[in-house]
Amino acid sequence: MAISPDGTLLASGSEDHTIKLWSVGTGNLLTTLTGHRDNVYLVTFSQDGKTLASESGDTVKLWDVNTGAELRSLTGPTDWLSSSTWAVSIAFSPDGALLASAWSNNSVMLYDVATGRELCTLEGHIGDVRFLAFSPDGKFLASGSDDMTIKLWDVSDLLAR
Repeated sequence: MAISPDGTLLASGSEDHTIKLWSVGTGNLLTTLTGHRDNVYLVTFSQDGKTLASESGDTVKLWDVNTGAELRSLTGPTDWLSSSTWAVSIAFSPDGALLASAWSNNSVMLYDVATGRELCTLEGHIGDVRFLAFSPDGKFLASGSDDMTIKLWDVSDLLAR
């Protein structure tokens, strides 16, 4: 689940392969987003509240919150579709330009939100990466892993792309 930055929407992933957007003020269901082929495990809003990211066993998807339109699907690690690799955390950079996804194969992938292009894969953990957080200026990404380490990655060069 995730609450939009302005506090008006709640997004919930579901075992019925959908994402539901709810009004926080009324509790009413506003819309249902469809397109995943598996349970939706993770959802998060960009800081401007205009984009929603969701993760399912089949993909990470980006959605336009205002229209409910699917913007794009992001590919995971090369071993993703042939194994039990899945995303376990997703996070937008503060400016919404980057999306980080932590994977159960010990890696973190960074994507350009506007194009969906994979920018890089960060490797170095020896356990599943469970948590991600960008610094307020977006120049650093922290990742926490089952290997009981936290890594701080300098992603400032990606902001200029």
